[in-house]
Amino acid sequence: MQNQAPYSTHNYPSSSGPIKKTKPNPDEVEIKRKRSKRLKWFGAFMLLFFIWAGTTYMDQKSAIEEKRTELEAIQQKVAQINEEQSELLYQVKRLNDHDYIAEIARKDYFLSRPGEVIFRIPEK
Repeated sequence: MQNQAPYSTHNYPSSSGPIKKTKPNPDEVEIKRKRSKRLKWFGAFMLLFFIWAGTTYMDQKSAIEEKRTELEAIQQKVAQINEEQSELLYQVKRLNDHDYIAEIARKDYFLSRPGEVIFRIPEK
């Protein structure tokens, strides 16, 4: 077994010689340029897509809020109409009662039975 350090300190070539600068391969430069151009177009497309998606989201959110307030108004109107309908049904039911009709005739039209005298007391 050799006596080695547990971790190597570096994997760099020795600095004993001068560093050679190599000219980049023209094909690699062209590939990098095309890749960079594609990434720029993709980034621009994604930016436009997110702008479109954001505006669409906000438009739909406001439209939904308008519809929600419209729905609440319609529901209140329906509740009011249902209440009126129940009152009218109750009134129709009472109008089928002969005693109730006689009461209305005496009160509103001052009609009386034979031998009956109606006295009207003024309201204060």
